[in-house]
Amino acid sequence: MSWQQDTRSHLDDFVCSSHKDQIVSIYCQSCDVLICPKCITQGPSKSNYHKQHVYLDLADAYLIKQKQLNQVITNFKDATQTKKNERCELNALGQRLKLELLRKKTAISKQTHCLHDAITKQEKSYVRHIEMLLKPAITRNELRFNEVDFEVVSREGALGSGESVCHIPEEKPIQFLRAMKRIESDLVKLSADSGPVSMDSAPELRMVQKENLSLHQYKSLITRAFTFPNQVPSVPHVLSSWCTVGVTSASITFKCPNSYIIQSYIVVCQPYSTFTEDKTGEIHMANKWSKSARSDLEIIRQNREKFAAGKGLPWRKRGPDSQVFRVKSTMGRVTAVIRNLLPHTSYIVQIHAINSCGSSQPTKLYLTTLSYSETKGCGRVSLTDPHSYRSVWVLCQVLLTASKYVLLLFLLLWVLYAIFISWPTVYEDGKNAVTYICDFVATIKLPYVGSLRRILLSKPFVDYLSFLMLMGNTSEDSLVEESATDNLFTDEANTLDSNIQSKWFLQSVWEWINRFGENSTGVLF
Repeated sequence: MSWQQDTRSHLDDFVCSSHKDQIVSIYCQSCDVLICPKCITQGPSKSNYHKQHVYLDLADAYLIKQKQLNQVITNFKDATQTKKNERCELNALGQRLKLELLRKKTAISKQTHCLHDAITKQEKSYVRHIEMLLKPAITRNELRFNEVDFEVVSREGALGSGESVCHIPEEKPIQFLRAMKRIESDLVKLSADSGPVSMDSAPELRMVQKENLSLHQYKSLITRAFTFPNQVPSVPHVLSSWCTVGVTSASITFKCPNSYIIQSYIVVCQPYSTFTEDKTGEIHMANKWSKSARSDLEIIRQNREKFAAGKGLPWRKRGPDSQVFRVKSTMGRVTAVIRNLLPHTSYIVQIHAINSCGSSQPTKLYLTTLSYSETKGCGRVSLTDPHSYRSVWVLCQVLLTASKYVLLLFLLLWVLYAIFISWPTVYEDGKNAVTYICDFVATIKLPYVGSLRRILLSKPFVDYLSFLMLMGNTSEDSLVEESATDNLFTDEANTLDSNIQSKWFLQSVWEWINRFGENSTGVLF
């Protein structure tokens, strides 16, 4: 039995809704219903209802509808997955919003506590300062008050005595005169005391009044501390002309356009060969805590107080290396000093600016440390091309190096020429030119003297001088014998003189080399 026949056998139980004596066996594609043969010829009301429509066999209709259903299910699954992804994104967004809210609350609370602690500390400092200013004045005022109070009491007593004397009758003149003399003496003594003190003349009070004028500075401090940014920081701008690169360290100077709302910076330094960055911009560090990989520095965050701009940023050490990173701020510029780098190694540096709204986009910086053979200060910094910053030999460096070697060669030839010309001259102190030159060269403080000494003490040069001295001794012996037999030939005499000069010259050079070996400690390099 074929598949179509099997399908028909399962559809025998379906009766046509319009003709009860017929079983549906045809599918009308135009009306999208199952019909019987009578529906085509007669229709439900004896009219050609389905005439000239498109008909399909049930098996073919099954296949077509199955494909359509599969397509609908696939589309529905895709739409459902899209909704699921949207739900996940909304959930993640909600988590981020909650986390941001918590972070904002924490930042505000932390900033409030810091400001409260700062104000409390400053309050105690001002109170101690005012107490130090006013305590001596208060002590003097208390002493003066006691003195004046005693004087007032004394005056009141004298005044009472004087009033009582006035009531002595005329019948007692002797008593009156004696009391009057005593009262006058007391009044004169009390009148001689100093007058009342004026508080306007107290210098401590004027100083305290001036100190109170500086308290208005806290108003601007509090206003600025609670002024929160409404956007993330701008991308930090690197001042490449201010950056310097050495052999094991680099100094990077940068600034942010809206630096007054920057709370901290993140500076990441990593070798260019191991640098990786994912699609979200997060930076991954290789061997983050490895002590052997000194150049793999950790992300170091430097906190910056909003009211401490221009006074320098505090810095702290993190990671295995000590004093790896330092940040300081001057006139809006921030300088990051990275240490413990490897010589002649390429690095990539990323700088982020952070405030309460988030982190800025990173600024990439490419640099290469110098090798020990390169001139100090010729390292380069690039913001775009990771290969354009490499240190290269330029014409001025080639000429400078060539001129140094030419100068060294000229110095060597000049010394040899001076020895050859002035070897026979012996001065009053018993020294010749060779001795003076040896003493001079052994004590001068110039570079490349060590290179000259290494050339003169090298084995090929010493062997060559030994060979020349041996040849000079042989020539001298033969020429002396010839001159003893015949002293009338001036040419032979001149030859003798020249060979003797050559021998003495070689001996002088040999002596000079020995002097260098003995006085090697007198040479700088």
